[in-house]
Amino acid sequence: MISETELKTNTQTALEIASRTVVLCDEDYTNAANARKEIKDVANKIKAYWTPKKDQAYQLHKSLVAAEKEMLKPLEDADKQIDARMGEYRREVERKRQEAERERRRVEEEARRAAEEAQRLLGEAAQKDELDDDDVEILRMAQEEVERTQAVEPVYIPQAVKVDGISVRKVWKARIINDALVPISIAGVMLRPVDQSALNKLAVASKGGFACPGVEFYQEENTQVRLR
Repeated sequence: MISETELKTNTQTALEIASRTVVLCDEDYTNAANARKEIKDVANKIKAYWTPKKDQAYQLHKSLVAAEKEMLKPLEDADKQIDARMGEYRREVERKRQEAERERRRVEEEARRAAEEAQRLLGEAAQKDELDDDDVEILRMAQEEVERTQAVEPVYIPQAVKVDGISVRKVWKARIINDALVPISIAGVMLRPVDQSALNKLAVASKGGFACPGVEFYQEENTQVRLR
């Protein structure tokens, strides 16, 4: 088999011939054509020389990629498990936050109504020349109700903890529920044949607020881990 040194020598010779080539007559033209054939031959020999080496390198690369993937797989599985549990915790905190928000609004509404009722009773009392015992008792009870609602502890609103290096992003996506119901197009977007990418874009653009037959829009959390 021809050596790399010989191939480099043949390449240099071809360059020298090319630098001296002048085409001014039929013979020059024929010689130039033959020179190109020699160049083509050398090029083919160079390709043949490197092909097995490239194949070996490719096979080595494949084996290295496979080995790397095998080593990373347990870490990826471990990360997914922890990520799933963190997601469950975030969803539970969000559930409690929404529940606390509803309770806060209920307490505030109760206090508002008590204050309005006390104000109404005071207004009625102000219209009377003299208050009887019942009036005094009603006003006392109204005042106590106002004081009770004002003394209620502020409702604690849970918030998901923020950890440096961990980012959470909610992404709208589409889930096909019934393929047969998906329309040909909607809002100018072609959906047939069923295009998951187009449906996901529609979900993002409408933030899940667009109704599409056969499709459900939902939010998915994507978390990223960044090392310092």
